[in-house]
Amino acid sequence: MLDLNSPVGAVATAIATTGHLPITEQHLMQWLAGAAPGEQLVYHRGFLAIDTAVTISQLPPSRRQMLLRVAGRVRDMATRGLVRTVQRRHGEGDFTYLVVARKGLAVARRRLDDAMPHLDRRGAAA
Repeated sequence: MLDLNSPVGAVATAIATTGHLPITEQHLMQWLAGAAPGEQLVYHRGFLAIDTAVTISQLPPSRRQMLLRVAGRVRDMATRGLVRTVQRRHGEGDFTYLVVARKGLAVARRRLDDAMPHLDRRGAAA
């Protein structure tokens, strides 16, 4: 479940609760479609490199694959200039991974349409 009203400082942060991490690509794209510049979304809590590794991840295979897809999509969106990425360290092997919507989101949304043409802005399959 996403908590879109949870403020962090002066910036609202959407947080996927632990029971629902990792979020899906669809949730990620839905968030980005409506995000204002500076808004943040937590997409994983843990240690991404370990949690996505086939040999050492403790996640069930389906959740590990979903996390790989989301992390890959985040990386692609950051490369395209749609978002920037942030990590917060809580302790050894415990990080929060966030995406932050960038300024110029109207241009970014056009790039988003190019990046994921099979999803409409509401996240439903086209």
